Amino acid sequence: MMTREQLQLLMEMREELGNLGTYIKVKNSGARSKKKALADYDGKGKVFEGFLMLRLKASFEAIGAGTSINNSHGQDVKRLVIRGAPGKLRRRSDGEATFITVSVGGRTIEIHNSLVWPDHMVDGQGHEIDIAAATKEVCDHLAAWHERGYSRTRSEFHYARLPRPLMGIEAKFRGDRPDRELGRSITGLAVLVQMRLLYLISLARASTPILEQIRALTGHFAGSVLHSRAYHVTLEGTKIDTLFMDEVARQIERN
Repeated sequence: MMTREQLQLLMEMREELGNLGTYIKVKNSGARSKKKALADYDGKGKVFEGFLMLRLKASFEAIGAGTSINNSHGQDVKRLVIRGAPGKLRRRSDGEATFITVSVGGRTIEIHNSLVWPDHMVDGQGHEIDIAAATKEVCDHLAAWHERGYSRTRSEFHYARLPRPLMGIEAKFRGDRPDRELGRSITGLAVLVQMRLLYLISLARASTPILEQIRALTGHFAGSVLHSRAYHVTLEGTKIDTLFMDEVARQIERN
């Protein structure tokens, strides 16, 4: 059962995403899949993921970056289709989720939801990241890793050669206030996936120990984590405050 605050925020997110033609790609009858409208679907937090992706897109546009929504063929499309479950990145394949492309700092950055990224310590293992940003070249590498069934090639045997995201977001819409268990989980994700920018974004504000724990990841693990923070979304009337996404966009631009 969702709280009144969660229901109100969900209603506002649905309205904003619905105006932009957003759908969720859900699994149905084995290998078949379908796109489900937001109006009658929460997606276990997937609506929240889609909302944060489009807010990040808007933050990039505010600093003058070019953005677009693209399908697996690289074509511009009008609708954002987000994954309803952890999945693989497939290039040039019909019926796949779409993603956001950003041109900033002379690079092409892709923003995806619910992709599985390599475990840099155990071969053949992977971990879902709710929202991840990486260069197009890294995403191409990730798609090849997925196509091989999560196995490394000989040239990738050194862990540093596996694809890793530039930025990862753990998005928590439902559930209780972020606790120490979640903080430990995010710390583990930082070690295993080795992203440079790492954020927890939740509806409920994290406690001070969790805020400090995630902030403390910055500069650790041989300097691999360059910036890490915990943020929370607030709702004032019908206005959803996510100004912190501007800082996330700036960090991606700088790094």
